[in-house]
Amino acid sequence: MKTATLFLTLLCAPITFEQALSRVRETHGLANTPHEALRILENPRRFDGPLIRAEGSLSNLRGVDVFNDNLAQSRFFSALLTVDYPLLDGGAGAIRRRAALLDAASFRQRTDELSAALFDETVDAVARLYAAQERLRLLRTGFERALGMRERAGELLTVREISSVTAAQWQDEAIAAETELIELELQRLDAETRMKQLIGDAGADPIELVLDLSAPRPPGSLAHARDDVGMQKRELAFEEARAARRTQVTVSAFGGLANEDYALYGLRVSVALPMFDAAMQRREAQARIDAAEAERERRVALDRLQQQESTASLNIAALGKRIQLLERAVGVAKQRADSVARLTSAGLRSESALAGAAAEVARRESDLLGARVELWRQTQRMRR
Repeated sequence: MKTATLFLTLLCAPITFEQALSRVRETHGLANTPHEALRILENPRRFDGPLIRAEGSLSNLRGVDVFNDNLAQSRFFSALLTVDYPLLDGGAGAIRRRAALLDAASFRQRTDELSAALFDETVDAVARLYAAQERLRLLRTGFERALGMRERAGELLTVREISSVTAAQWQDEAIAAETELIELELQRLDAETRMKQLIGDAGADPIELVLDLSAPRPPGSLAHARDDVGMQKRELAFEEARAARRTQVTVSAFGGLANEDYALYGLRVSVALPMFDAAMQRREAQARIDAAEAERERRVALDRLQQQESTASLNIAALGKRIQLLERAVGVAKQRADSVARLTSAGLRSESALAGAAAEVARRESDLLGARVELWRQTQRMRR
């Protein structure tokens, strides 16, 4: 029984944003990374080994002399081992090693983009759920007096201390407060459903979040931090096309046996002159155009990123000012509630006015909480 109680307690314990993000990444498989393959691509050899080929042949030759009716037959068998090594490749080997590094970087960038998208979704879902959760808690406390007015109205109406009109007014205010709480509960349920979808939770247990909404540190400039791997790959493709038009020199050494009686060996040097190939010239020109287009796209993306950063910075600054104004509004609402409470104790104001003042404080605090959660959301997304 104690173990079951502890298990249920752990299940219902509040979770932080970091815990929710970790569960989201685990659910979507971001932890499964091919580390060995990435290690091979990111640590290429400085010099590639030679290309080794094994060849074997078997031939059967028959000769027929139709005039003398003679028949001649011979068989030939050979086995060769050939080693090819490029002496001069125009820099293609170094380009292939750089391409391997970019392939690994491209995989990591795509993983980061998926992680960033999940991060933004998690931030939005956590912000929505936490805001609904805490607003519901604040308004339940603030509407406690208004909700109790329905029962109290019936009691006072029975003893003729209030009129039917006053009782109906109190009941209407209680119904309005309850309707607002139900609407907020629906918002919390929708946000909780989205949160469960992200973390892969199919259970019926409610989720409770805990966030640190203390004044976040503004992030620095991030517009220069992103490297465009796609642009680098296009530039590398241009360099590869240009290197393919340079002189290519390959040396081949071979050795083997023929008919079990003869040994074969030799050295062959081949020289290719692709600079006169018109098709390769067109390929180089096309690669140059692709590289220029990639550079243009990179500048457009960088300008867009800087504009988004500027907009986010302005939004964060505006939210800071809004929070200061809402804090003043909460202070004024609390002062008014204290004043109405003193007047109600003196019999100069009705309990309905006191309940309305308490509800107004709860609504102001709810607006302040929403602004703080939005500031947390904007800051988290900008940092990412």
